[in-house]
Amino acid sequence: MKKLLAILAMALMAFNFVACSDDEEENETDKASTDSTLFNESSDGLILATNNSDQDLVLFYDSVRAATLIGGLPANSTKHRMKLPDSGKLYVVHAVKYSDYKNATTSTVSGLKIIDSALVYSDPIEERSLSIGESKWSGDCEIRFHNQTGYYIEVGKGSANDEDIFHTMRPNSDESVFVDYDRNGYTLYMICNLPIRKNNKIIGVQRKFVEDWSDIIMPTTSTVAKVSIGKTAITEHSYYTDGYVRIVNNYSRGFSVNNGSTLLYSTLDHGALPSGADEVYQFAGSTEGRAYSQIKLTAAVESHNKTVPTFSVKNGYKYLMEIASDGTVTVNEIGAITEEEEEELIW
Repeated sequence: MKKLLAILAMALMAFNFVACSDDEEENETDKASTDSTLFNESSDGLILATNNSDQDLVLFYDSVRAATLIGGLPANSTKHRMKLPDSGKLYVVHAVKYSDYKNATTSTVSGLKIIDSALVYSDPIEERSLSIGESKWSGDCEIRFHNQTGYYIEVGKGSANDEDIFHTMRPNSDESVFVDYDRNGYTLYMICNLPIRKNNKIIGVQRKFVEDWSDIIMPTTSTVAKVSIGKTAITEHSYYTDGYVRIVNNYSRGFSVNNGSTLLYSTLDHGALPSGADEVYQFAGSTEGRAYSQIKLTAAVESHNKTVPTFSVKNGYKYLMEIASDGTVTVNEIGAITEEEEEELIW
C-alpha cells in the first residue's frame, strides 16, 4: 500500500508539473499573440507614424487610458500605418514605452510615463504623418502641466520651433511628462493651436506663440515642476495677428500655391491643392493691408498655371479665394474676425 501511495503521489506531481508547464506555455502564447496584434499595421488607417526612438512604443490619443489605445509602434519604424477613432478632428497623441506598458494592468495604465506627444489632424481622406518618440525626453524628471484653457497647447524647450516641441496638451487637461535633467533648467515656449472649421470639419489650424505663457522651470529627480497655463493671457491680447485666406479649388486640376518662387503650405501643412480641395493659408498682413502681387497657382504643366489678381491682406481679417470650374481666380474679403470667433474660427 505504501508503495502504491508513493507511485500515485509521484504521478500526481508529474501531472501537476506538466499542467503548470502547459498553462505557462499557453499564457506566453496568448501574450505573444496579444503583442503581435498590438503592433499590427492598420489597413484602413490614414496616420503614417514614425518612431524616432530605438524602443517599441505604445500610443494613446488624448490621454493615457486603456480605452484610448491606438496601437503599438515598433522601434525605428517609418510610416507605420495606424488609425485614429474618428476623422476631421484634432488629437493629441501620447507615447509610452512598451517595456512599461507590458507590465501594466487596466487600472495602472493611466500612471505610465509619457515620453513624448504630438498634435495630429485626422484627415478623412488624405494620409497624415506623425513623428513621435524622441528618446531625449524620456528621463526621470517630472513636469506636471495644468492646462486651464480650452486650447491645444504645444510646449517647446528653448524656442517655439517645431524641432524643439517636446509636449502637447489637450484642452482643460492635467498630465505629466518626464524629461532629462538639465542643470540649466527648462525655458518653456508655449504655442496655442486653434482649429479653423467649416461645416464642423477642420480645414486649418492657427498657431501662435503666447509670450505671457513662457516660463523657466527646474525639474529634478526629487522635485516635480508644476506649470499652470491660464486663459487670461490669450484673452488680453489680439490673437488673430495675421490674415487668413481660404482657397477653394473647383477646377479640374491641382495646384501648388507660390509667393514668387516660395512654395506656401496650408495651416494643415499641405503643400498641394488638389482639385476639390478646401485649404486655409496664413498670410502676414498689416493694419491698412499688405499687397500680394506675386501669388501664383502652379500646375504640373506650366501652360495650366493660373495668375492670381493682386490682393491685400489686413491682420485679423479673413478672405476667400475661389478657383472656378473654368479656371477663373477671384479673391474677396469676407470681413474681420469677430469676438464670437475668438476661441475658434468658424468659416
